[in-house]
Amino acid sequence: KPKLTVKYNGMVLTEGEEYSDKWENNKKPGKATVTITGIGYCKGTKSATFSIIPKSVELSSLKEGKKSLTVKWKKGKSIDGYEIQYSLKSNFKSAKKVTVSGASTKKTEIDGLKKKKTYYVRIRTFKEVDGKKYYSEWSNILEKKTK
Repeated sequence: KPKLTVKYNGMVLTEGEEYSDKWENNKKPGKATVTITGIGYCKGTKSATFSIIPKSVELSSLKEGKKSLTVKWKKGKSIDGYEIQYSLKSNFKSAKKVTVSGASTKKTEIDGLKKKKTYYVRIRTFKEVDGKKYYSEWSNILEKKTK
């Protein structure tokens, strides 16, 4: 439930005295709605939609291999999977990605990398609702040099 500020003619209104709010679908990732209904001299109704994104996870480790990296992370909740991004540049320009399905997965191997190069890796979660993917914020960034 995001912080809500309701104004009428430039004046900030008080919940319960000058307006009431009704929230819909605001518990899980996806599209949510709030409906504001005026009380007393504040007449009318206004609705707004907003997106709820899934919680992010943290990378826990990177293990180097021969032209590969093993990525481990903490398991997410109420999600459909993870998107891992990796790059030779710390700003992730020209980054590549790997998608891992399933919330219970906690590691994957990225292979086909260049040997003896430093890679930067980050992860985010996603939840698909009505055909649209909602992504979390990116995680912490870890770096590791391949063998």
